Amino acid sequence: MKVLLIVRLLAYLQYSQISRFPFAMIGCFSPSLWQRICVNCESMTDENTAFELTEIVFPEHANHYGTLFGGNALMLMSKAAFLCARAFAKADVVMARCGDAQFLAPVPVGSVLRLRGSISRVGRSSLTVCVSGTAQQLGREPRAVLRSWFEMVAVDGNGRPARISGAYLHREKEEA
Repeated sequence: MKVLLIVRLLAYLQYSQISRFPFAMIGCFSPSLWQRICVNCESMTDENTAFELTEIVFPEHANHYGTLFGGNALMLMSKAAFLCARAFAKADVVMARCGDAQFLAPVPVGSVLRLRGSISRVGRSSLTVCVSGTAQQLGREPRAVLRSWFEMVAVDGNGRPARISGAYLHREKEEA
């Protein structure tokens, strides 16, 4: 009982921190964190700043249940986030944090997994990439199976944070 109360207290404190400073404190206790961070991904991202990675789930990617192992799913999502961030920043990037990874449904061996990375936020040297994944088996409709967000940092040749040249995603067209 004490543990449950402590967990709820931590969840409340973390949630209140997130509402004031959305990128200062991230945890697994807030179920709506994905919506708070990635709600504008589709509207902020165009096809030049989005990235799609397609993989097939082979037996070596699976766990003992015959579905995609969670560690491999995280690896593939981080790969999609890296490629998306690198394409946008036009610089090398490193992962600073990963948050709110959600495994929505099992991904059976033989499924085609499509991971889509979208830029959610751009800072001076960091950017947030939201990754969502769908799986499709032969003869079936694709279904949402994975999602998470990744904080990536652009770095220079010495591994130090580097400024991202595009400080925002879409520039408003000036009216003549």
